[in-house]
Amino acid sequence: MENTNNHKDYKNSLLLGLIIAVFLISPEINLGIADKRPYIYPLTLIGLPLLCLAGMFVAKLLFEHLPSLFQFIKFGLVGVGNTAVNFGVVNAFVYFSGITKGPWVILYSAVAFVLALCNSYYWNSQWSFKSTGKRNFKEFVIFAVVTLLGLAINSFVVFAVTKIDPPFGVSGKLWINVANLIATLVVMFWNFFGFKLFVFKDKN
Repeated sequence: MENTNNHKDYKNSLLLGLIIAVFLISPEINLGIADKRPYIYPLTLIGLPLLCLAGMFVAKLLFEHLPSLFQFIKFGLVGVGNTAVNFGVVNAFVYFSGITKGPWVILYSAVAFVLALCNSYYWNSQWSFKSTGKRNFKEFVIFAVVTLLGLAINSFVVFAVTKIDPPFGVSGKLWINVANLIATLVVMFWNFFGFKLFVFKDKN
């Protein structure tokens, strides 16, 4: 059983690293990071999965016998994946539309957040919280309530921050990413405790 869990943890960390790498491509393009650094793409696509794999190896050595802490570490890695999906989608919208503030950013944020939460539900139910039971409608409804409240918090924070003029020298494209980061950090804690205490509590 231990070898099976090790295999699953390493495989999942590698797959999440690849998801993170793929969805970081659009922020790299939108923010101009790749303009003078064309090597960033292969470095991201190869380096991030390996970094996640190495991080999981270290985490298992240090914290596997501290279940709650190890669970939070796995949740954190899933959260980085969700953040990458969120940022990837938002930056794709911004890149193609050129819009960085106003009511449209709520739509961008909402679409990105919903896609990130679909990713979150899969990985958290199957891995982070070791949910082994069958999915059921009640669990989905509670998950939907928790995540929709998170969506409202996320959208409000992004909208509020982008209404503030960016500091001197900060572009609108960078500022919307700062807003998105702040919102993501706030909602990360909301989601962890909501999932642990209400959504997956019967399976822990």
